[in-house]
Amino acid sequence: MTDHVQEFHRRTSYERGKIAGPPLDWANEPDAFKIYPGLETISLIHPANGPEDYVSDLLGENLQFDHHFEMDFTKLSTILNNTHAMTAKARYKDKDFFYRSIASAGALYPFELYVGATNIAGLDDGIYHHAIGLQSLAVLGKGSILPELARGVQLSEATRPTAVFFITAIFFRSAWKYRTRAYRYHLLDSGHMLENLTLALKAMRAPYTLYYDFDDTVINQLLGLNPKREVCLAIACTLGKEYESETQEEPARIPHEAMRASQVAHVETDYPAIRKLHRLSTPILDTMEQPEMIDHLGLKPLQQTKIMLPEKWPELVTYPEAVFRRRSLRNFVQGEFKAEIFTGFLKILCSEDSSREDAPSGLSRSIAVGFLANESTGLEPGFYLLDRKAAAVSLVAPGLFMERMAHVCVDQEWLANCSIHVLFMANLQVLNATRGPRGYRHAFLASGRLGQRLYVGAASMRIGCCGIGAFYDYEASELLGLNSVSKLLYLVGIGPVKKYASI
Repeated sequence: MTDHVQEFHRRTSYERGKIAGPPLDWANEPDAFKIYPGLETISLIHPANGPEDYVSDLLGENLQFDHHFEMDFTKLSTILNNTHAMTAKARYKDKDFFYRSIASAGALYPFELYVGATNIAGLDDGIYHHAIGLQSLAVLGKGSILPELARGVQLSEATRPTAVFFITAIFFRSAWKYRTRAYRYHLLDSGHMLENLTLALKAMRAPYTLYYDFDDTVINQLLGLNPKREVCLAIACTLGKEYESETQEEPARIPHEAMRASQVAHVETDYPAIRKLHRLSTPILDTMEQPEMIDHLGLKPLQQTKIMLPEKWPELVTYPEAVFRRRSLRNFVQGEFKAEIFTGFLKILCSEDSSREDAPSGLSRSIAVGFLANESTGLEPGFYLLDRKAAAVSLVAPGLFMERMAHVCVDQEWLANCSIHVLFMANLQVLNATRGPRGYRHAFLASGRLGQRLYVGAASMRIGCCGIGAFYDYEASELLGLNSVSKLLYLVGIGPVKKYASI
């Protein structure tokens, strides 16, 4: 049987000297904002007082959720603002360009966010699109979404959501530049958005359930998407007050012409391999429990060291400010990387979702996490694996890896000055055997979530952070000593940067 995941990954792997392609088609540059012409919009509220937590508060074991949480329009506005915001404006090719609070490969922002309202005070039940360019909600259709939601998602009897958040990706936004490899970035970037969303929900103490597995067809139809151009990749349901309705609502209906909004350029090049793998990853397998990925990379650690993880780390700004300040900073400088900062990042990586209502999402076992460290960390320089459950690190290979990995990462020399390179890896054969092709989604979404968490944590400490999805895949596997079916999925460089060197 063909392993479609491994075949797709092989076909989209970069090889030195073989990644040059045609020049970018600037005449068909994708629109950064999805627009629904003629639809009613509702302006979001910008409350004067938002969350005052630090990132460490939201990732701590003692975070308490409000299981009587009641969603209203002001709280929803705060959640949306803290999930996805425009943070800076630049002028590029005679146009205004807006940077955002969510990391994205090439700043192409393929993701979109939709809200299903089921019991939100001050907002009619229905389906809404978060129009970030307008700081508003576009009204796609009013009415009940619960019957279709129940068909598309395996909701437990106790799950009565107050609001449902749908994260989608528009294929052409990233494929315009990265072609077929863009599917990796659709997943990573959607994971980035999902992590920002979970942090925003935690800041409101709103219990939530995450879903990576759902009926693609039902959910895409519910949102009015053109599935050849845009698809749903993740869902979050907020829980709280039990849903009550005195009358039977009509189901929400989205106009058929809304599907046209999934097209973001006049002429869009189609990449059938993206659609094919996404279609093949539609089935949800009820299979064996997934083994610990860290044990299936073909690596033989030399020794293990328990790490004392801190409850707090040296944060200089609060969580909302850290989200707003998030940037991909690349001007790394070699310098001191204090022990409390290093262990703070390990704590960020080891923190699990703390909503007791969470549905299993494969976050813990769909990927393995490791890192390359230089001497500034206080550890022996080398390649380490991180056991997130045991909070322990294992030395795989001693040595100085930074310059070699920078060479592997398409010769981005500035990466050599990082203090650590965080590595997200997976055995593709294990993923396929336990979850089918859908496991590929799980692994990249999980990697994106942790990558965004590192970004926000770094911003809170004024430390540089930059995610890297472009590297020579075979060279990366060879450098790390991975077996033939295990791959590096994502790398995040972290360390002091020139901008904050004097702080």
